[in-house]
Amino acid sequence: MNLLLNQPIMKNFFSLKPSATMLLLCLFFWKANAQTKFSKTPEQMAKIKLLAAKVEAKPFDEKLHEEYIWAHNPEYPAILDQYQIWMKKYPQNFTIPFAIGKVLVDRENPKATPFLLQACFLKPSDAEVWSLLAQDATLRNDLPNKNNYLQKAAMLAPKNPKYIFDYAYSFKDTDPEKYDSLSLDIARKFPDSEVGVKALDLLAQRTSVPQEKIAYLKQIFNRKANHKSDWYVGAMEYYFDLLLKTDPGQAFELGTAIILDNNLFIDLWHERLVVADAFLKSRMLLNQGKPNEALTILNSVKLKNELMGRKIGVEEYLTTFKAEALDSAKLYKAAFDTLVVSYSNIPTETLQPLIYRYGKKLGMDSTQIIKNIGDKRSIAAKIATVSSIKKCNRS
Repeated sequence: MNLLLNQPIMKNFFSLKPSATMLLLCLFFWKANAQTKFSKTPEQMAKIKLLAAKVEAKPFDEKLHEEYIWAHNPEYPAILDQYQIWMKKYPQNFTIPFAIGKVLVDRENPKATPFLLQACFLKPSDAEVWSLLAQDATLRNDLPNKNNYLQKAAMLAPKNPKYIFDYAYSFKDTDPEKYDSLSLDIARKFPDSEVGVKALDLLAQRTSVPQEKIAYLKQIFNRKANHKSDWYVGAMEYYFDLLLKTDPGQAFELGTAIILDNNLFIDLWHERLVVADAFLKSRMLLNQGKPNEALTILNSVKLKNELMGRKIGVEEYLTTFKAEALDSAKLYKAAFDTLVVSYSNIPTETLQPLIYRYGKKLGMDSTQIIKNIGDKRSIAAKIATVSSIKKCNRS
C-alpha cells in the first residue's frame, strides 16, 4: 500500500506528536535496515542452497559449516532454525552445534549458549568448547561458571598456553597470589611462547615495586620469544622507559643490544637511544657544574613521534630533570614554574613535594603555592578550550 496515496493514514501520521512521529520513523527505518541486513540476491540464495546441500552431504566438515554460516548471516533467525533442524537430524554430531555456537559467541550473541552446551555434552573432552563456554559466560556475567569452564579447558589441554593463561588471568582480582603463581608457572612451562611473554609483562605492570618490574622484564629480554610480536616489543619499550628513569646507561645498553641482536624496528629503538644519550650527557654536564649546557640538551629532547604514534613514557622524569638543572643554575622560579605547569596538567605524588620545596626557596607559603597551581590550571584550561573550539571550527 502506498502511504502517499492513502490520505487518511498520512493525515493521522502528521497529526501525531513530534516524539511519537520520531518513534514511528525510527521503527520504520530500523525495520527497513533489518530487512536489508538479511536480504539476499538470487545469486546469494543459490549459493546458500548449494552450501546447505554440501553440509548435508558432509555434516562433520567444520569448514563447510563456516562457509554456510557466513554466506547467510550468523544472526539471521532462519539459520538458527536450520541448525536446530540439523541437530535433531544428526543428534550425535558435535560439529553442528559447535560451528554455530563458535560463530555466535565470537559475535557476542547470547543465543550461543544452548549450542555450546550441546557441543560440550557430545564431546566433553574438547578444550576449545570449554573455552568458548567461558567466553559466553563472561558475556552473561556468569563468573562462577566462567572459572569452572576455564579450569576444564586448562586441564584438558595442558600444553596449550592460551587456555592455561586464561585460567590464571581469571584470578587476577579475586586471588592475586594464585594469579602471580600461575603466571610464573606459564612463563616457566612456555619459555618461547608469546603467552609466556604476556604473562611476565602483565606481572611487571601489576607490581608497584620497581625492582620486581625490572626482574620480570629482564626475563622477557633473555627469552627466545618472537621478537616481532606486539607483547615482546611493548614489554621491551616498557623496560627501556623504566631503565631510562633509573639508569640511562642501562637503558642505552638495552636499546643497543636489541638493535644488534634483532635488527628489528630500528627507527623505534634509535629514537629511544637518542633520548638515553641526551640524559647521559645532561647528567655528565650537571656533574661537571654546567647546568645551562645540560638544559640546552634537555630542552631539545623529544618524547613523541606524532607521525608514527609513538611516545617514550618518561614525561614526568624529564620534567624533574629539567627542574634539577634549573635549580643547579639557580633559576629557582623557572624550576618552580616547570613543575607547576606539569602538575597542573597531571597531578602526581612525585611532583607535589618538589613544588613545595622550590616554592619555599622562593619564600612562598602553602597558600601562595596552591594559588600558583590554581592559576596555572586556569590558564591550561583556557588554552585547552580555545584549542577545542579551533578544532571544531576546522572540522
